[in-house]
Amino acid sequence: MSNAPSEPAANTTYVMGHRNPDADAICSAIAYAAYKEARGERGYVAARCGNSNVRIDAILGRFHRPLPVYLGDVRPRVSDMMDRNCVTVPESATCAEALELIDRNNAPLLPVVGGDGRVVGTISLPHLGGIFIPRVSTPKLMRHVHGTLADIVRALKATVVHVVDETRKGEFYVRLGTMDIGTFWKISEREGIPASESLIIVGDRRDIHLRAIELGLRAIIVTSRLPVDKEVLEKARARGVSIISSPYDSSTTAWVVRTASSIEKVIQRHFGTVSPDARLSEIRRKISTLADPALVVLDEGGTLAGVLSKSDVLKPVQTRLVLVDHNEITQAVIGADEVQITEIIDHHRLGPVSTPGPILFINEPVGSTCTIVADLFRAGGLVPSREIAGIMMSGLISDTLHLNSPTSTPKDAEILAWLSGIAGEDPRALAEAIFS
Repeated sequence: MSNAPSEPAANTTYVMGHRNPDADAICSAIAYAAYKEARGERGYVAARCGNSNVRIDAILGRFHRPLPVYLGDVRPRVSDMMDRNCVTVPESATCAEALELIDRNNAPLLPVVGGDGRVVGTISLPHLGGIFIPRVSTPKLMRHVHGTLADIVRALKATVVHVVDETRKGEFYVRLGTMDIGTFWKISEREGIPASESLIIVGDRRDIHLRAIELGLRAIIVTSRLPVDKEVLEKARARGVSIISSPYDSSTTAWVVRTASSIEKVIQRHFGTVSPDARLSEIRRKISTLADPALVVLDEGGTLAGVLSKSDVLKPVQTRLVLVDHNEITQAVIGADEVQITEIIDHHRLGPVSTPGPILFINEPVGSTCTIVADLFRAGGLVPSREIAGIMMSGLISDTLHLNSPTSTPKDAEILAWLSGIAGEDPRALAEAIFS
């Protein structure tokens, strides 16, 4: 029977015995998972944290039960907490598109992927914020847009009236057409901004439209879906000046147009990464010192596996355990003290164990844990299957040396007789098979 390790699964509670498990530990784990299922409680899986032996294999073979799943280490890993369905953004995206993805998905950080699908960097609200923070000392930069006219159209959700070279990337500087025609463009001349790099945001001012076309500006952005004069459109076509119709007013258009900048210049090319197999206890220390809100999770091949945010590492660990046939952490599976222990079913002395909150703890002075589990079936009016009854008989017989151990009690004998009737097994014959 396979001893291959498995990964803890979400929404599963593992019922596990102690390290170096004996027959009672394995049998009681199988039986308690079956008891939970009989009660209608789903998601309980029998597990083990040690190897099998000949006696255990003989018992499971006799009653046609597989060996419980092997979990040698339940310490929480990055893969247990990371966001596997993280949203990515292409390297060619605009700031508007990145902002929309962050807002729609409440994402702390977006991995940026190149044409080959590999992560080339990250982007987050702090990265994007630098674009929109006013820089009074450098007003020219406050009006700067790096991208294409097609990017501007997408960001504004605008209508194209006439466009020239819409996919040609360039540097644009935005100006509002709010001044008198006599002073229009004088400021731009002083700043040394060429007409070919200038965008004018203006309403239905025909005089400004014509002057912008005369100067050869890169584009006119007409606000509030206002109509464009036929003569203006003809002159714009003749001069190669683009006209875009924005659905927003001038103030909103001026803000949104800046989000049309490509994310290319704000991508964080140096970013924190982590393996999905890394232990969460170690990553908590690392991530707390980072300026970025999250780490990118890459597998061995460098492929994106997910994103682990600072808030993810603070979430409760989802792995849950029921300890059977032991109650001491030193005997439990590695990492038991880092996950949720929800129940303990045992018949040994009490050892040092602590839990964050109250749990179901059943500890009885009987000869085996299988006795306790079988009694739970009986007390609840539940009849186990023939196989599960035989499994519990085997655990009880093995741990009490067929009721000859000094720890055996009258209750063990009573439970063994009850199970024998259900399993159709003679206890003496079963004992001989087990101890042979």
